[in-house]
Amino acid sequence: MHRKILAISFAVAAFALPGLAQTPSLSGTWKLNLSKSDFGQIPPPASEVQTIVDNEPSVSITTDQKGGMAGDTTTVMKVTTDGKEVSWQSGGNDVKSTAKWQGQSLVILSNTTFQGSDIGIKGTYTLGADGKTLTIAAQYVTGMGNFDLTAVYDKTDASAAMAAPAAAAPRAMSMSQSGASTSKLSGTWTLNVSKSDFGQLPPPVSETDTIAVSGNDFKQQVVSVTQRGSQNYVRGCTADGKEVTLASGDPRVNLGAITVSKVQCAWQGSSLVYTETANLRGTDLVDKLTFSASDDGKTMTMTSNITSAAFNADRKLVYDQGSGSAAMAAPAATAAPATAAMSHAGGTPPNLSGTWKLSLTKSDFGQIPGPVSQIDTIEHNEPTVKIAVNQKGGMMGDTSYESAVTTDGKPSTSSGMAGSMVTSTAHWDGAALVVDSSTSFQGTDVKIKDHFTLSDDGKTLTEVTHIESGMGNFDETQVYDKQ
Repeated sequence: MHRKILAISFAVAAFALPGLAQTPSLSGTWKLNLSKSDFGQIPPPASEVQTIVDNEPSVSITTDQKGGMAGDTTTVMKVTTDGKEVSWQSGGNDVKSTAKWQGQSLVILSNTTFQGSDIGIKGTYTLGADGKTLTIAAQYVTGMGNFDLTAVYDKTDASAAMAAPAAAAPRAMSMSQSGASTSKLSGTWTLNVSKSDFGQLPPPVSETDTIAVSGNDFKQQVVSVTQRGSQNYVRGCTADGKEVTLASGDPRVNLGAITVSKVQCAWQGSSLVYTETANLRGTDLVDKLTFSASDDGKTMTMTSNITSAAFNADRKLVYDQGSGSAAMAAPAATAAPATAAMSHAGGTPPNLSGTWKLSLTKSDFGQIPGPVSQIDTIEHNEPTVKIAVNQKGGMMGDTSYESAVTTDGKPSTSSGMAGSMVTSTAHWDGAALVVDSSTSFQGTDVKIKDHFTLSDDGKTLTEVTHIESGMGNFDETQVYDKQ
């Protein structure tokens, strides 16, 4: 938990360093390096060149993009680094932008509206120390969800081409124009139990799904809390209509009590149809799942049609965008943490005590660089949980720290980076230990929510983290093996 606080605080501190009197010149012709870039949920172009003319305070950025979702496009953006608002066009849409230097980075904020949906883009341009590399970190905020990407460019000869990419805004526009139907599925979704129809199957207490769609690639991460405990599982496919047989070690094989052997998915209009061939306690079955997003991107519906020789079942699950509706979706789980803990089988929450080694191959660190290695030692004597972390390498280097919380919801404090105070509360949500932490570093508020869940065999501990800060939102999943 505290590794995230330290990492975020470190990043905030880096952005807060005072700028030098002389800002770097971004002028040059820059060619996109696809192998070094991370486009996240947004499909990349086939190629891209940026030509930047930086005559302070005026900066002109021309984008020449080939392929990708928008096809071949050229866009020109001109801004001034004095913070004055300028207007320009991208794909026939009006865009308003402001630009300012923050230390040695140029930050461009852009806003536009497409088909009634507001789109906000923050592009941060940073020149490499040798002046040969330009990195653009872009954050998008749209009605379809939030997206992040990092584009890395190599400097080329001035004679190479007189065209280049504008800030993040044109790429966000391309996404909206040609991929709205698929991109609307991307985001974090909270199951609305009251609006859903579970048919013959028992409903969960609560469920949160995180979906990422990139071109034809689809991935769903599910955190489900039932009366018997918590389950985490994933689905994923390429929507090309081809059936794929899963290997025994594939993470998509295990869906709780269900073992999946084959998956197939394809687009059906704006909906994604995901078909699983599986086995439930000796009974073969086929589950056809159809994911559809509402026109405004605020609701997702998943219909399920299960067929087998033993039984048939239909379900209709309705999800709300984001986590704000969690209380409405699962009032029983949020009404009283102490009561929720008793919903775990036997009335006793699992004991997390042990020495846990981080599995780098099973973990997903998202945008936060992972360590080289990490060992967590947990002492769990209800209601007190103590966690000692020994971390090697990574963003913070070699570090060790301890924290302690009580699962009765009472706040506890610990020391963060540069003496900043961290306040945490903990409670049981079914079989999952939820720890909410908050701190403030150099005027920037940081909030962290951790979900700790133990596997049925007690040999694996999974920590799912959501971080909110002035720099944006971050998610990661850390998986530990018991030693």
